[in-house]
Amino acid sequence: MKRLIGIVLALIACSIGSVAAQTKTQWSDITEVVVRAPNSGPAMWKLTRGDSTVWVLGTLILMPEGLKWDQKRLARTLNGAQWLITPAISQSDPTRATELQKIARLPNNGRLYDVLSETVYARFEDVAQREHLAINDYNRLQPVIATGNLSRDVLNAHGLSIRAVYDQMTTTVRKSKVKVRRAGHYDQSALITYYAGLDTASAEACTVNGLDGLDYDLRTTKDMARAWAVGDLKGVMALYREPDFLTCVLSGETTAALYQTYAIDHMTAVLDAALNVPGKSVAIVPFDDLLRKDGVLDRLRLKGVDISAPAL
Repeated sequence: MKRLIGIVLALIACSIGSVAAQTKTQWSDITEVVVRAPNSGPAMWKLTRGDSTVWVLGTLILMPEGLKWDQKRLARTLNGAQWLITPAISQSDPTRATELQKIARLPNNGRLYDVLSETVYARFEDVAQREHLAINDYNRLQPVIATGNLSRDVLNAHGLSIRAVYDQMTTTVRKSKVKVRRAGHYDQSALITYYAGLDTASAEACTVNGLDGLDYDLRTTKDMARAWAVGDLKGVMALYREPDFLTCVLSGETTAALYQTYAIDHMTAVLDAALNVPGKSVAIVPFDDLLRKDGVLDRLRLKGVDISAPAL
């Protein structure tokens, strides 16, 4: 079960688009405000309203597992904070494990080469062979789920992970003794059901998008992460784009609503609540959620929050 849905956290962490073609992400104009003098460590946004402050650490979805970055600024910011606010995470009903495993598999003992075009299947197979991964680990899965699992396995093999940034700051957070507050939890079964229910054309389009995104991640993630680590937001945004795979698979009404609710609405609500309490908190928010038009920063600005990124 864990293998089939391990990619789900990454899939929900990004935004909505067309199944047939990727659209250019519209970023908030707040990104023009925050490019300031470099600081020690990653860039942080300062949100203030009245006597309340929230410092926001914007992050990439993927990070190199061995990335070294200066966490002294984060440690200083956590000192005396009330909360460390983190993104919503997925959860599943263990009683549905067998059902979801069945949904994730192709019906009638099918194989990927039965449902993908010869060209796309050959590309999928080439990636698996290039990375020394067994094609049979993916061949019986629905195309989108197979592509998600392949992407996860390839990225892990290259030392790239959606958990890396959180793992890297574990010691700093633990020493701070600040309480962690999740922006929420969502049921991943709706995602798996949606991916498995795509028609053949949409599933193939998502597969192509996923493979395109994987290639792009392998080319750019380490450069983006190095820029992120030293607060070079301009360098990050020069390479950053919404992941192809997620732009595709979150185009359904159910999944789009899930993303909007848990990535944008809930994070905005939790930050808004923190800004109603005197004192300070710290938040970790992916760039996709933080900086997109009508994303977290835009929503908070409409609520009268002052947004800046001065040096500490």
